[in-house]
Amino acid sequence: MGALRFPYGLLALAILLVASSSFAQVRLARIFGDHMVLQCDKPAKVWGWASPKETITLKFSGQSHTTTADETGAWSVTLDPMPANAVGADLIVEGAAADPVTAADVLVGEVWICGGQSNMEWVLRASTDADIEIPSANHPAIRFIRLPKIARPEPQKDFPKGDWRGCTPKTAEHCTAVGYYFARRLNARLGVPVGLVDTSWGGTMAQHWVPREVLKPIPEMQPYFDTYQERVAAWNAGGKQEGKNPAHQGQPAGMYNGVIMPLAGLAIRGALFYQGENNSFTVGWKPFPKTYPAVISAWREAFGQADLPFGLIQIAGWSNRRSMKYDMNHHTNIVREVQHRTWERTKGTGLIVTFDTNSNQSIHPGRKLPVGERTARWALAEVYGARGWRDKPLEWRGPVYQSMKVVGKKIVASFDDATDRGLRLDKDAELGFYIAGEDRTFHIARARVLGKTRDVEVWSDSVPQPVAVRYGWSNLPLGSLMNARELPAYPFRSDTWPLVPHQSTGAYEVDKN
Repeated sequence: MGALRFPYGLLALAILLVASSSFAQVRLARIFGDHMVLQCDKPAKVWGWASPKETITLKFSGQSHTTTADETGAWSVTLDPMPANAVGADLIVEGAAADPVTAADVLVGEVWICGGQSNMEWVLRASTDADIEIPSANHPAIRFIRLPKIARPEPQKDFPKGDWRGCTPKTAEHCTAVGYYFARRLNARLGVPVGLVDTSWGGTMAQHWVPREVLKPIPEMQPYFDTYQERVAAWNAGGKQEGKNPAHQGQPAGMYNGVIMPLAGLAIRGALFYQGENNSFTVGWKPFPKTYPAVISAWREAFGQADLPFGLIQIAGWSNRRSMKYDMNHHTNIVREVQHRTWERTKGTGLIVTFDTNSNQSIHPGRKLPVGERTARWALAEVYGARGWRDKPLEWRGPVYQSMKVVGKKIVASFDDATDRGLRLDKDAELGFYIAGEDRTFHIARARVLGKTRDVEVWSDSVPQPVAVRYGWSNLPLGSLMNARELPAYPFRSDTWPLVPHQSTGAYEVDKN
């Protein structure tokens, strides 16, 4: 049989297809897209993939940087620090053998991660003020992106889908409500674009957001690793035919690998973290004193910022009150105390009170406006150094318990001097105070503010010899103590007695180290 012959045109086309197939399509990581916000005033890393050793040029806002992809095709470029800019520009990536890739309408401003579980994931349309807020949510300089829910045993390089959106009456309903109110205030006060990267995932636990190597040495984490391995073994033994792959569901480090690692190295201003509810069931509190602070250190390492500001949003309350013993020992009290102690021990963090935002027994308070506003107060004061009206310090904390002393049959509680200006009881109501004697049995207490000393006097006729006081200490807390800025006091207790949660085993004891 003679040799096969191709028409010249077809032969040329075949050669062209073979040649072009040796080059991978130049692409940006998914976080870099149309309508995004790049972080201002600091170096901003941009990365993606191309053919191995391909020359890559990135252009944005007058800058041009060239690099070479490595052996795997990965490349990265770092933009020089840029001032905030609300005028959109194109971010262009050019390769050697492919059409340029463009991310259009890119702004430069303040970028914040919005992490945690369902109360951060809670969208604006489900919030109390949605009816009036969404129609007026015309904020073209506020942009947001919600990352897909990806959990994996190993760190992921990118996520499969997700688009940036401008905040308009047509899109705002999909934005995290806490993040929206936070961004709205920052945008109004700073006058710069704000970008929200929503990594929240309802039902997650703190350990889902921490690397495996950090979790492994924690003894309280072993049952969670064992359970995960049992689920994987059962799935494999079943021929992988029934149910979902456990490797793609909630697991220790799963969400850190699938959601946070694709963002590693992104230039951001800070992170907001609203989580703890799912560590408030059965024995979920046991690893929390170690896993919750580990979220902060892990994310700081992932984003390459040892001092990355962290806004820690304290969980609200839910369920019904059943008895004094039930309330005093509820898991939520442990979580709030761990959150408070983490704040006290970790520089660059702020704790935001939310217990007063719930009007019923729901685990999802609809009032997200005060949460976002209080979080913005913290960020403006502590991260941006903003001043208040008439150049006064911007107050963001409610009264913070400092110490107590027994005076006769009463306890006198004192508060941090920077937080007790205009200390008062809302509507003069004595709500949220409890007192106990040596028997450690708590009773609802009366209270009054001592105006001259800015202290609070607490007592109960049922406790003639008091030794301990608690405030806002319940699964569904009440509380009326606030300061002149009407910021609520943080829940507190003066004792360190062990807490024995219901539906659990063992007792929680304060780590005094």
